[in-house]
Amino acid sequence: MENEENKSADISLGNQSVGRLLFRYAFPSALSLVCNAIYNIVDQVFNWKKIFPADAVRDPGPGNG
Repeated sequence: MENEENKSADISLGNQSVGRLLFRYAFPSALSLVCNAIYNIVDQVFNWKKIFPADAVRDPGPGNG
């Protein structure tokens, strides 16, 4: 059974156009990279807010302003 699946994958790689194969295999990979980048950006925003809260940035503290 597994051997038949490997043969069918090899046949599709040999017979389909390069554009179709590129879209089929590269698109999920590129989509995961974009999702990971968005996650990292959002994570950095939340971490920045935890490290530097808005009140601490606006208020210089006693004797500093």
